[in-house]
Amino acid sequence: MRNRWFCGVMVALIACSTVLTRPAMGVTDEEVGKAIARMKKKMYGLQTADGSFEKGMEGKHDRNTGGVTALVTLSLLVSGESMQHPKIQKALKYLRRVDMSGTYAIAVRGHVWSYLPSSYHGYLEKDAAWLLQTSQQHKHGIFDYQQKYGASRIDHSVSQYGMLGLWQAGKRGVPVPQSFWKGIESHFIKAQLPSGGWSYNMDASKERESMTLSGLTALLVSQQELYRNNKLPNKEITASIAKGMQWMDKRFTNGQGWYSLYGLERVALASGTRFFNKRDWYQTGADKGVRVGGGGGGHGGAAVNDSFALMFLSRGRVPVWINKLEVPGQQWNNRPNDLYFLNQYLSDLREGEVNWQVVSMDYRPDDWLLAPVAYVSSTEDLKFSDKQKANLKQYLDRGGLLVANPEGTYFKQSIKALVEELYPQYKMRTLEQSHPIYHVLHQIDAKRVKIQGLSNGARELVMMFDSDVGYQWQADRKNSGAVWDMGSNLFALATNRGVLSNRLIPPFVSRKKRNVSGEMVVGRAKYDGNWLPEPASWKLLGNPMFNKTGVNIKTADVELSSLSGATQKFIHLAGTNAYTLKNAEREAIKQYVAGGGTILVETVGGIGDFASNVEKQLAGVFKNPAVPLGSSDALISGEGISGGYDCSRVSWRWRTVQTMAVGSRPRLAAILIDGRPAVIISHEDLSLGMMGLRHWHVMGYSQKSSRQLATNILLSASK
Repeated sequence: MRNRWFCGVMVALIACSTVLTRPAMGVTDEEVGKAIARMKKKMYGLQTADGSFEKGMEGKHDRNTGGVTALVTLSLLVSGESMQHPKIQKALKYLRRVDMSGTYAIAVRGHVWSYLPSSYHGYLEKDAAWLLQTSQQHKHGIFDYQQKYGASRIDHSVSQYGMLGLWQAGKRGVPVPQSFWKGIESHFIKAQLPSGGWSYNMDASKERESMTLSGLTALLVSQQELYRNNKLPNKEITASIAKGMQWMDKRFTNGQGWYSLYGLERVALASGTRFFNKRDWYQTGADKGVRVGGGGGGHGGAAVNDSFALMFLSRGRVPVWINKLEVPGQQWNNRPNDLYFLNQYLSDLREGEVNWQVVSMDYRPDDWLLAPVAYVSSTEDLKFSDKQKANLKQYLDRGGLLVANPEGTYFKQSIKALVEELYPQYKMRTLEQSHPIYHVLHQIDAKRVKIQGLSNGARELVMMFDSDVGYQWQADRKNSGAVWDMGSNLFALATNRGVLSNRLIPPFVSRKKRNVSGEMVVGRAKYDGNWLPEPASWKLLGNPMFNKTGVNIKTADVELSSLSGATQKFIHLAGTNAYTLKNAEREAIKQYVAGGGTILVETVGGIGDFASNVEKQLAGVFKNPAVPLGSSDALISGEGISGGYDCSRVSWRWRTVQTMAVGSRPRLAAILIDGRPAVIISHEDLSLGMMGLRHWHVMGYSQKSSRQLATNILLSASK
């Protein structure tokens, strides 16, 4: 099918501008962590003797009684605090006994129960029943401040929280009827103003950002609950969401309060959106949270605002591991909740949240690289512009993995054509049962989830499912079976079993301001084989090495057979599988080394036999076998190398430690010419380590040790 009605409305769903505003001096993840710690300490200091956080409300009772305690407790749980903490235990005891009568308070308390073990499920069921009855008594199927038969007052703020309370209960197994979600959908579509925004009631003159976020939250949740079995999105709710997102994209600023910012976070995490009005929503809110803090008045005073701030900083901070690729003007989001439900499943499985985001293929690759995986799904024969192809190629070359989910044969054809154009030297093939994707965490029968892959010999660049796995992630409420195990395996493979950085930690090292002390040109040896599996490795070492030494790294491609005339002092001879050197190449290597050059022979990825095969051949050329380099060798100790590192003790990738007796010493060897390590051999990976790639199956050194060893080798060769 090639339905195109969806294209126009969904293009508006995410900000499509390629010029995005980023704070020049945004706060760091470290600063966010310190701010979270300060907020938690401050909150614990507010607890009163009865276990509540209702400071200033002692002896009083109104519809909000207990609500502040529920909100503060929820924020502490969301921030990672254990329910076993003595002060949280006291708060839970208070929440179990307090008589609540307000929708806000009961809805938030329901959130608290949902974060706790099954022994609290009865409390969750009771609060959910109260909320459902309250909505059923309301004429519009929404919520008022309290339970009242025949209530007709419209309040989109309290309605949002009542709806969220039932949504959270539903996620923990409490039945919520579809009729409730149909009522929420119907009301919020009807209440949407012509501008695309919402007001507290339905007054077009009083539209607000906070209430627009309430409306969007209601529709995004209703979409999840009502239409997850759809092969194509519901037209009406999709169009309404798109209008609301357009409203936000035009008007979002950094001046709203924490109630609004926490609403923004809910919308962003549900839709995958990263940018509103050209601003990174989390960076914008984090800047405010660290520099301004919470505070504010109203019921509960600063505790309420601090709670919203703490939840915003904590939930938005968690790592992003997968991008959903937006292809502007085309059909890219038929399953708006495929990755949402996959991430919910992974977060529950890991007992720690992970996030996803939508990125336009028109955005610069730096905006994709926050996540190691990019996911694209469609039923169409997608057409990619030259810019989009270049962006994708740069993302993949810098360590990314493209996962393609076919909703039809047209899409498969377009992905195969794209892959052939970007990587003509490699071929798609069906992944066999022995591939790590079928066993890294769960044993999966390759016949049940068939996958085609494109490898550079060291890692997969592209994986494409044979069937529509994305639909099953969205539609399957049982969250069990091969497709869910495949989601877990994909996550583990691409992240080294969950080794991820928080959202504000840059994926690559920034270049510092300092004087340039020199330049080193890395010659990359070309031969009739897989000579350049990772073209970005030396470039990505560039900033860390410059920051330490002031030396710039450049690269130049040199024919291996012409090496005798090379002007570069250092040559990287890289590969994956066995290669037989031609006579001219052997002679060129011999002459190059005799002239004082240094060669690094590396098995990129550490899983092939390239280095061992070449080592045997060169031992014959030089009549001299390679010998292990010890701690006293300058390449390892860093002695005498200006800007060098002491690498006498190194760290390894997890899988390498698990499967090889590597110890803590580097395993470099060298063919010595007049006592000089002229040909350095690394059977284990350095290149992917230099890049910071976290794929699980790579055999080699950690990022830190890879970069330090490579720096020593390069600086030593330049002497």
